[in-house]
Amino acid sequence: MHYFYSTLRATDNGVLKRYIEQAQASYNTAMTAYVKTVIRRPLGKLLEFFEGIEGVLKTGEASEVGYHQSYTKANLRKVLAQYQGEELRRNIKALHKRVEKHFPDSGPVRSLVWKEIYFELVHQYERYTELIAKCYPGEHLSLGFNIVDLQTWCDS
Repeated sequence: MHYFYSTLRATDNGVLKRYIEQAQASYNTAMTAYVKTVIRRPLGKLLEFFEGIEGVLKTGEASEVGYHQSYTKANLRKVLAQYQGEELRRNIKALHKRVEKHFPDSGPVRSLVWKEIYFELVHQYERYTELIAKCYPGEHLSLGFNIVDLQTWCDS
């Protein structure tokens, strides 16, 4: 869809406006679905843990999250220990290889996909940090990496 959208957008024809919008919508939908799918591999348990916390927050208060058996401070520490810097760096490197395999000879598309993956990783990092601060206040728990680390790992 990227090629189709780029080609249509390059033509300055008002008749094609509807098709350009459809191509852009289809491209955005496919990109979002792809990124959400491939990001599950390096962040699987972390995603599941925090999605579970968000589910608890829909029905209860943030202060109650730690009392649920699956979301205690000890369980949070275990999940965070699995995603310390070096392990996550290896996972992101494997993700980079996977994206190269999926888009072997499409340089511009691959770079666009990787850029979207980076933005999603940053979004997830911010989401996790916010949930930790909200649900486990005063515990001094944090992720074993930061945005600068993510940028470094994604650029290499």
